[in-house]
Amino acid sequence: MESTNKKNMKSNEINSAEEKISKKNSIIRNKSIKYIYKNPPLIGLQNLGDICYMNVVIQCLSNIEQLTNYFKYDSYIKEIIKEKPDSLTTSYKHIIDKLWPSNNKHINSLNNNKYYPPREFNKKICSINPLFEENKPNDAKDFVDFMIWTLHKDLNIIKNNNNNMQNPIDIKNEQLVLQDFITKYNENNNSIISDLFYRIDKSIAKCLKCQNSFYNFQGVGSLIIPLEPVRIFKLKELQENKNNIMNEKEKKFKIDLLNKNIIDIKDCFDYNQKIEILSGNNAFHCSQCGELCDMHWQTLLYTLPQILIINLNRGKANMYKVKCQFKEILDLNNYANNGGIYELISVITHLGENDNNYGHFIAACKSPIDNQWYRYNNAMISNISDFNKDILNFGLPYILFYKRK
Repeated sequence: MESTNKKNMKSNEINSAEEKISKKNSIIRNKSIKYIYKNPPLIGLQNLGDICYMNVVIQCLSNIEQLTNYFKYDSYIKEIIKEKPDSLTTSYKHIIDKLWPSNNKHINSLNNNKYYPPREFNKKICSINPLFEENKPNDAKDFVDFMIWTLHKDLNIIKNNNNNMQNPIDIKNEQLVLQDFITKYNENNNSIISDLFYRIDKSIAKCLKCQNSFYNFQGVGSLIIPLEPVRIFKLKELQENKNNIMNEKEKKFKIDLLNKNIIDIKDCFDYNQKIEILSGNNAFHCSQCGELCDMHWQTLLYTLPQILIINLNRGKANMYKVKCQFKEILDLNNYANNGGIYELISVITHLGENDNNYGHFIAACKSPIDNQWYRYNNAMISNISDFNKDILNFGLPYILFYKRK
């Protein structure tokens, strides 16, 4: 059991790491769309040929208050536009100005059918990444990851950065590895994107021969959860009674849900930190033993970001099989060193009977102006009055955006 002094030292190290990585105070602006707009403008985006995946991601990002504040009011954006007039950042700034027009302060366009055709933005995306060619169906997950990464590269204040952030796995001292990671991270990353969206994962490899543990830390964006493996993992865990504090009635109810292909969002976080055994062809080289050894491998959420993006990855074969239950409030106090309470602010759902590259994407976003939910279906925007009916049971929830409260 750790002594009080040791716990305090660890807590101070975590707080120091968070202060260095996440400059939360720097993204709270005096000017804010929350106070400038009495009503949300609610402007749609025209579907210019299979770009619904693109439109929903833009609407979700634009309803993140800190990010839109930054693009509308931060002076650094002006410098980036002068420096990189053909960048994705410049195109995104233009689209934000269309969705949040300065001359539309007090107008709610919900019933006015206002929308914007994102032609130039679409052309810019196609020119940067051939994956998103015009008139080609794509996955919203791929696009949100592309947007986050590319905006970070454009907005990173540190220009001559080294993208190789991998730490050596064979260092046994956890704090030494963490300090080395923090130093490298701060030397390479300083943007509104890393402040908002990036978390730290900690990986632990324990050699089953010499019993030594080796550590690695990594900065990560969206959290990808494979739903069918989550269901199998939780079912097996309950049946084997591992880490189970439920009574028999609760256990039976949970197993019945899993057998009906229904999992809880917390199941996803339990799955994320499970211990795997690496053996046989997957055996890991142990620097202490000097040979391939069987290992216990575990990845933990070390710190959580301001905006947590969760991708409920169904896979193509089982896409319509597993349903994930989630709520507007998500308690993650037990899942990271800086865990907290998160509030759902956007959901991307998928409609259709094919894999994620086909069908249709729709977004539901909670406006930072009036805290009301709205559905964004390309050019059409409508009110959402019933969360359970209009979000949980409208299409398949696919990507969740949670904001730290």
